[in-house]
Amino acid sequence: MNRNEFMNLVYDELYSDGDNYRANRIIDAADEYVDDTMWSFVKRLMSTYDEVLSIGDVIAELSAMEKGE
Repeated sequence: MNRNEFMNLVYDELYSDGDNYRANRIIDAADEYVDDTMWSFVKRLMSTYDEVLSIGDVIAELSAMEKGE
């Protein structure tokens, strides 16, 4: 799911609220979560690799994270 799909889902679910305050707070929290998660991923990569990363290294690391390794 991409960000726009997530936003549409949240707005659709909270349509009856009458305003978008609650939906916007949920979306903001999700954005923060993604930012924190990506920063954790970058720090993990930085601590794992001393040399410059190749795209193959990044893909391998993402695959390992996806599998829970």
